[in-house]
Amino acid sequence: MSTIDIRNLSYSYPRQPYEALQQINLQIRKGQFWAIIGRSGCGKSTLLRALGRLVPDFYGGTLSGEILLKGRLLREWNAGKLYREMGVIIQDPEHSIIFDTVQRDIAFGLENLGLDNVEMRKRIARILDYFSLNELSHKSVSHLSGGEKQKVALAGILAMQPQILILDEPTAQLDPDAACDFMELIKRLHKEAGMTVIMAEQKLEMLFEMADKTAVMEKGEIIFSGTPLEQMQWAKKNNYPLVPERVKERTAHVNKKSYLLPPTEEKNVTAAGYNKEPYSRPLTANRDVVAAVQGVCFYYEAGITALKDIDLTLHRGEITALAGDNGAGKTTLLKILLGLLKPEQGQVKVLGYQDGKLAPNLIGREAAYLPQNLDHFFIADTVLADVMLNIRKPGDIGDIAQLWLEKLNVIKYSDKDPRILSTGEKQRAALAAVLAGNPRLILLDEPTRGLDMIQKREFGQILRQLAAEGRAILLASHDMDFVREYTDRVLHMQQGQITADKNSAESTEAI
Repeated sequence: MSTIDIRNLSYSYPRQPYEALQQINLQIRKGQFWAIIGRSGCGKSTLLRALGRLVPDFYGGTLSGEILLKGRLLREWNAGKLYREMGVIIQDPEHSIIFDTVQRDIAFGLENLGLDNVEMRKRIARILDYFSLNELSHKSVSHLSGGEKQKVALAGILAMQPQILILDEPTAQLDPDAACDFMELIKRLHKEAGMTVIMAEQKLEMLFEMADKTAVMEKGEIIFSGTPLEQMQWAKKNNYPLVPERVKERTAHVNKKSYLLPPTEEKNVTAAGYNKEPYSRPLTANRDVVAAVQGVCFYYEAGITALKDIDLTLHRGEITALAGDNGAGKTTLLKILLGLLKPEQGQVKVLGYQDGKLAPNLIGREAAYLPQNLDHFFIADTVLADVMLNIRKPGDIGDIAQLWLEKLNVIKYSDKDPRILSTGEKQRAALAAVLAGNPRLILLDEPTRGLDMIQKREFGQILRQLAAEGRAILLASHDMDFVREYTDRVLHMQQGQITADKNSAESTEAI
């Protein structure tokens, strides 16, 4: 008997003429690990929301078909009993956190389970320790980085010890070490505790080694389901593009009988190195300084140091990456460069303006910023109108806006409200809005979040072209493969300080 049985499931969001899910049929057995994959906007997040009863309960819309959990219709489950069985992590951790401090938020779910104080304290202590959140346990959630918020959301769900775990890109905002640690935890829970796991994730190479089954989605439909090995064979036969490079490399070295077999069968797979040559190009001859930071310090509440003695120079035609652990200070530094935060000490000079005095009318035009959280980014009611707001070139701003929407492959959403798009679609629409203004300085916080492999490659090529035209680009990212391939220089940050400044071709391995 299936733990979860999905029968002829279709769903449409409010005011949308098309179906986000179309006739989905899937049977998930107890203890299986399912990887849900597909291009951005294919319906992965919507399917997971339906499994967590967020659609239509929270998002509204029209749902038809059935989802059965342990033989009983999902809609008939009492909420309290449902979330004893099932833990759901949605893409945006901002929407998962309820209380103002880390410890209080984790405790909330345990209180709803009716646990006694002794058991609650034990679970909270264990989960805080595992996620290295002890120092943040009494800190205001509003002052956490995006990655730290992701850890809090994950900790709160795992502390409840559900039997079924539904995860929508859970490592998207985690630094590489934290992402590996988290995936190892999920792997252990699946193998040792028999937890049922259903996960959507863009980092496919990790999923392929852990999953029993994969489901490939396209335009709201499941176009393939089977074992990872069967999916690889199907992908090769059908020229399906979303196959991780590292997985492709392994096929040349690993016997097919042992390659990507279900966890119930023996595996002996040695990961091949990432052989792709790092991006390297001569920097533009014009080395004009676009932004400079000297001796900058910044402190959050209770004297917590966010930045300490930061020195940084950004030049025309250069793509620079900020790398480092969650909470290292990357986002804070971006906000100081834009003038959204004022440093306690030091000097900041951006585009000739001293100490964060960049004119408000130049923000979004001369200097553009893509934040990590897009909840409050969009102003207009349509994607096209939002992109047009930043354009300062003379001429037909509508044509310029549509050009950027085409470049980011979101032209078909021109008349849509950007707030209802998937995470990847929102990210591309926001990137179009940021870049359409032709800014001289481009600041990007986790710009590849929600993008699939093809979209990352297209976006990287756009960045290269912008740099060749003389733009200065600074991006904060945990996506080290993207950093290695598309940036010139990497600044590694740790505990609010820049600890390394190297050419990207040599730095990513050291980092």
